[in-house]
Amino acid sequence: MSHTDFLQLSEHKFFSQLRSSLPKASASTKASSLIAVCDDMLYAWDARDNCVLALNIKTVRLHEGENIPHQTLLPYSPPLFTPDRLIVNESNSLLAACGANGVLVFELPSLTPPYGTFYNNKDVNYVRTHSLHERALAFSTKIEVRQVRFHPGSTRDNHVCLLTNDNVFVCVFKVGPSITCAVPSSSMSMQEALGEVAVDFDFGPPEITARPKSLTKKTSNGLCISSLVMPLFIWTITLGDKTQPEVFGPFKIRPLPDGKMNSEYCSIAVFRTTPPVMAVANCNGHISHVLVLDDHANENGKKKNKILMLLETLELELGYTVGNYSKDSEYSCPIYLHKDAGRLGNYFATHETGVHSIEMGCVDFLHKLADDKEDDFEEALEGIINEQSSIYYLLCTKTSEDRLANNPVIGFALYYNRYSFLCLLANGQLVTLPIETSSLPQEDIDDYDVETMSSPLKILHNNQFDLQIQRLLKQGTAQPILKLSSSETKTQQDSYELSQRSALSLREQFANYERARVEIEKRVRSLTLLKEYQLKELNKMNEARVELQENAERLAEKYEDLNDRQIKITNRCQKLLISISKHQDVPSNAEKEFHVNVKKNELKIDDFSDAIDKLRKKIKYQECKIKNYQVQTQKNQELSRDQSESFKNSLHETTRKISEMMKEVTQYKNQLNIQ
Repeated sequence: MSHTDFLQLSEHKFFSQLRSSLPKASASTKASSLIAVCDDMLYAWDARDNCVLALNIKTVRLHEGENIPHQTLLPYSPPLFTPDRLIVNESNSLLAACGANGVLVFELPSLTPPYGTFYNNKDVNYVRTHSLHERALAFSTKIEVRQVRFHPGSTRDNHVCLLTNDNVFVCVFKVGPSITCAVPSSSMSMQEALGEVAVDFDFGPPEITARPKSLTKKTSNGLCISSLVMPLFIWTITLGDKTQPEVFGPFKIRPLPDGKMNSEYCSIAVFRTTPPVMAVANCNGHISHVLVLDDHANENGKKKNKILMLLETLELELGYTVGNYSKDSEYSCPIYLHKDAGRLGNYFATHETGVHSIEMGCVDFLHKLADDKEDDFEEALEGIINEQSSIYYLLCTKTSEDRLANNPVIGFALYYNRYSFLCLLANGQLVTLPIETSSLPQEDIDDYDVETMSSPLKILHNNQFDLQIQRLLKQGTAQPILKLSSSETKTQQDSYELSQRSALSLREQFANYERARVEIEKRVRSLTLLKEYQLKELNKMNEARVELQENAERLAEKYEDLNDRQIKITNRCQKLLISISKHQDVPSNAEKEFHVNVKKNELKIDDFSDAIDKLRKKIKYQECKIKNYQVQTQKNQELSRDQSESFKNSLHETTRKISEMMKEVTQYKNQLNIQ
């Protein structure tokens, strides 16, 4: 098992086929995203067969050692372009293969047991596809697709939004079995509004706003109808409206970024905090975190304004600078931002030189500010401005200045079943690593208990010592995992400098550990004093417990004595009541009830006696009749067999009834003691 293959997927046939379809790495190989993960399904683009490969990661991990096959999803009409990105919607019903000259959308069927696959685990399957605006994109030499995203406000999760290099935003494609894929009229150009080329877009948290004047209707109460809109940075668009969307801006970032951020921008990511935070990356490896605020001063104005406040600017290290690197030389490449759905405010940056993980430090303070607590307001505001974000260089694929020696990332996806990420490199290597979360597990005590309890532990809980230690350990640079190209050759001097740089990075970390050790020792000393104090209190409580136990024993003895006396008095009272009831002339209720029952039984016995006498008379009468009949029949002729059997049965039945009645009479006599 490889130490860089946490999910143990490298040896699966899925990646063997994927490696064989990858083009040979060259200097023109760019960073891309040819894999995608939704729930437990992993998707990858097979460039050789123009199809999508699908694999259930959870099934492979649960049936380790078994030959779990992967599936091939073939489009009915192959694309006329080369996809370089795969995106999946949240419901895992649509998959979009995107490239510079087109977008091909796959309609994914439902997963079926037992392995959670499509079409009952068939190896090869044809899937219905839609090529979005094929004529305008595939056959054009000027128009290119810059970004494709699924609209988060879509009720059926089937709206696709496109941004092209000619500053046209198409909103929206409705992809489904009952709706044809045609370019709607709801497209708009940003060149007139922005005056420059747009490179990326992202959706912010939804907002409730009044509709445009042409669509505003008044109710009987004179109130305007509001609608839900999805802010699309840098403009706002309402899903489903057929009118031209309203464009606001452009808005300038204040304070203005330094000269390092004036180069070519490449990607944007908007985080749904309150208020939203936007991350903007450029090709030189700089990322700016911008806080998006509403301009309340212009609420009643005709134009809606936003305030973009620059919080911080981060610098990513694009490769390990060793060997004959020139300090003045700057390496530039597109930076792609991937939001982490499991942790708000955390995201990943992929590029030609590896993978970075970024944790924004202002998110926790934004949550405190949203709670609107007066005690935390100043602290939250100070934390938003001063708290620094953390950058971790997880994977490095470049240590040489030569582009032929580069091993860019061509696929990146997050997997949440075992919190980890998958990274596919240009040479076919697969890296799967667990993601270390710095968030602490919540204690088994709620906020109400923490606020109301009066003990020394409350002070320790509010100090958040664990968070302080984490901040100390976060400082410094991380030591990434190196995954270099096989074509890269290094001299002994380069290897020595690389090892020296790694050692220097580790030494910087040792200083952080030393500071953390000092803080831990201080806390240990304070906890030791607290422990001694609590032990003394515990001894006092033990002495009090012994005294309480002795008092409880004395009280138990007194209780036993009182209980015995109470039992004796109760027995005497019962005897007195019995003796008193015996000397009473008036019968009790129970005696009266027994007397009534005896009378009823006597009447029943008399009735039974009369019935028995009647039966006896009937028997005698029948016997006489039988004798007379026998005499007559003997004289005339003998009875037939059936008649004799019928008479016998009738006599037996009559005799049985008489015997049952005699038994009942005898039982009543025995119960009433009647002779």
